[in-house]
Amino acid sequence: MKKIICSILCIALLCGCESEQTGSAVKEDSHELAFTVGGTSEYVHGYDTMKEMARDSKFVIYGEVLDSFCQAEEYFIFTYDQVRVNQVLYGDCEVGDTIYVRKTMGEVTLAEYIEGLKMISPNSAEEYEEKYSTEEQETLYVQWENPDEIESEVGQKSIYFLDELGIPEECNEYHAYGRINDAQGQYIEFTKENFQNVRDYAHEKADTNTVRTGSTEPLEQATVYTYEEIRDEIIQ
Repeated sequence: MKKIICSILCIALLCGCESEQTGSAVKEDSHELAFTVGGTSEYVHGYDTMKEMARDSKFVIYGEVLDSFCQAEEYFIFTYDQVRVNQVLYGDCEVGDTIYVRKTMGEVTLAEYIEGLKMISPNSAEEYEEKYSTEEQETLYVQWENPDEIESEVGQKSIYFLDELGIPEECNEYHAYGRINDAQGQYIEFTKENFQNVRDYAHEKADTNTVRTGSTEPLEQATVYTYEEIRDEIIQ
């Protein structure tokens, strides 16, 4: 049975074909930020079971991140993970294929963010160009914050529930796929053959950091799955 989810997205999703690619999303050092943007996603419905989620997916895979980069597109900042397919749990996909998975998060230079704005909001782009010097635009960064996500790392393995992005082909230069309900459609392998929903994993990490800085609130343990449990729930 599907249920309504009332999440919030700070900006409506629009399709823009101009984009700027920056370096790997895996950062050795933190960048100085000009400002942050972001929010969580708005869903029409959620899923009570992985089987329901799989049936709405084009395919479900167990994959490994080979590379990752961030890109500014209109108001948004996306991270593109290049993922190798190690196993196919559902749908028409081949082991060894390489695909791109897009998620809303990441950092780009202020200059790249301004370029992304020019097509949809030239006035906003002009305001930033007037406010920040050329040097600041090249050295300061804009971050899209999403509390439901974690930074990508090369070698990171997950089970992904994937579908088409639903945007015009000319606006999807990497023919990337999206996860069903974003973070709900990814289960990260955080230890060998132990998987956790990436949103739960991100919140748990944030809670752990809060406790380390002085909070006395107890941590709520998120559900952990094995590969076999996820596979069996999908095909049952």
